[in-house]
Amino acid sequence: MENIKNIFKGVGISLGFTIVLLVIFSAILTYTNVSENTITPVIIVVTGISILFRKFAC
Repeated sequence: MENIKNIFKGVGISLGFTIVLLVIFSAILTYTNVSENTITPVIIVVTGISILFRKFAC
C-alpha cells in the first residue's frame, strides 16, 4: 500500500511541476516573439526536468 501511495505522490508532483512550467512557456509564447517551432523541444525538456525534479524532491 505504501508503494502505491509513493507512486501517486510522484506522479502528482511531476504533473504539477510540468503544468507550471508549460503555463510559463505558454505565457512566453503569448507575450514575446518566440517561434512556435520551439514547442516540441520545450515539451520534451520540461517533461525530463519534471521527472528529475520528482526523483530528487523526495
